[in-house]
Amino acid sequence: MTLLLPYRQVTAPKTDYSEANPTEKVRFTRQFSGFGDAVLLAQLLAKPSSAKSPLMLGVGFGFRLPTGASQPDHQWAGGLSRDPVLQVGAGTLDPIGSLTAGYRLGKTSIYTNALARISGGQNIHSYRYGNEYQLSAGFRRPVSEWFDASLTATTILTGHDYDKGSIVGNTGGTWFYLTPGISFRSGDINTGFSLQLPLYQNVNLSQLSSSYVFNANFSCGFDLGKNKSAASKSTRTVLPPPTGAPSGFEKFDETTKHHSPDVSTVSLGAEVTLADYTKAGKITLFEFYGDKCTACAAFEGPLREFLNSNPDFILRKINIGDGESKVVKQHNITVTPTIIAIDETGKELLRQDGATIAALESLTQNK
Repeated sequence: MTLLLPYRQVTAPKTDYSEANPTEKVRFTRQFSGFGDAVLLAQLLAKPSSAKSPLMLGVGFGFRLPTGASQPDHQWAGGLSRDPVLQVGAGTLDPIGSLTAGYRLGKTSIYTNALARISGGQNIHSYRYGNEYQLSAGFRRPVSEWFDASLTATTILTGHDYDKGSIVGNTGGTWFYLTPGISFRSGDINTGFSLQLPLYQNVNLSQLSSSYVFNANFSCGFDLGKNKSAASKSTRTVLPPPTGAPSGFEKFDETTKHHSPDVSTVSLGAEVTLADYTKAGKITLFEFYGDKCTACAAFEGPLREFLNSNPDFILRKINIGDGESKVVKQHNITVTPTIIAIDETGKELLRQDGATIAALESLTQNK
């Protein structure tokens, strides 16, 4: 589930005829700022990628929520439509649908996405925004343990707006953007920066357009399922971690049978056959990690907590060394931490690049 809450600040000079003297043109500056319409999008990974099948397919559905201001601020002379172009919100509940496909090619992830936003009709000011369709394609590649670089090409097509039932001529068109970007990851926290560069535009009549758009985003994941699981175990007491223990360390009180997780390191960069390290009646988690990987260190505590709570799982750790070791090429590792889960027969149950506890919780529900 993704929730986006944009903040916009726009300053734009405009020219119009004076209300006092209809033959005189006046120049003035308009300013708009505030939080725009929030976007709530649920995404379902219909087909996750794996070492045997690097193709990924996903679907999404959600809404653009009317959280931003949508009051048109200016009535143009001559009875032309009002001007809501720079407002931070649309004032309607618009459904959104998306389709995503990705393919992992070595360390490079190639992806494409199609998205449609359908207008929810007129807002309370009798203004209706046009539908919007987007098609994008690009690639992402890690440049270090913490940084990814990406390049995305996007085509956007929008329809005409309507003001009080009449078409607004200077709205709608087609745009093509090229967007280079870089992102920093640490555990469930991601920070990204990108620069949207317009290469082509074909708009109706005269419209306000930007020479470039700079984007900064911050995201943080929350494992709600883990909290629910912890609350259901009334006999467990969570204590502060002792000195030297990883964050997330837990002890059990005297009413709970002590469980010591089965954890061992099976490779320091050499090739390894995963099926050789399975155990009867257990699901084996293979964690590919690096010594300088901050995301791996942040993941360590929650992973140990998960193992404490789920005795049917064991952990086998694989150190990727300098990132160019044989085990990296053997299992096509592009991001750390990566988790591969297999059952006692050697069947792969899960592969996740940039591992999260939520993915492991899903394995407990499918047992």
